[in-house]
Amino acid sequence: MSNCGVPGVWAGTYQYQGLKTWTIRGFSLDNPYYDNSLTKSGCSNYGVIRSSCDGRIMLDSFTCNVIISDFQSTSFTPDNLADSLYDCINNACIISTEYNTPGLYKSLSECEQVCGTKGCSGKCLSNKQWSIIQELARKAKNTSCN
Repeated sequence: MSNCGVPGVWAGTYQYQGLKTWTIRGFSLDNPYYDNSLTKSGCSNYGVIRSSCDGRIMLDSFTCNVIISDFQSTSFTPDNLADSLYDCINNACIISTEYNTPGLYKSLSECEQVCGTKGCSGKCLSNKQWSIIQELARKAKNTSCN
């Protein structure tokens, strides 16, 4: 996992002679945005797609000599979504690899059906499991991963 989350595919829309769609590989916390502040020889209105997480260019030369508007990131799909397991933690569905939790739900949709405002419907992590997660988080807080 990178500092910008788990790998997967972002999708979104923009306007150029009608509504267009785009997809790009990235990480869950990237929240891609359109940056047309750069210049490139031979291009007017040159634009790239950048990560909001760390500023890296995710797609160079997204536009050249084209003016787009209303660029939006609309969804993110983690890699191996079908193989991903989820847990309901504090009324939110969290992929099990995020905190190394047991993965009680076989899909995001299964987790979302019982998690959230309804709570975990009896399939929550036990207090002991949650205590272990909290203790590991406390220990990791002051640990350098470099």
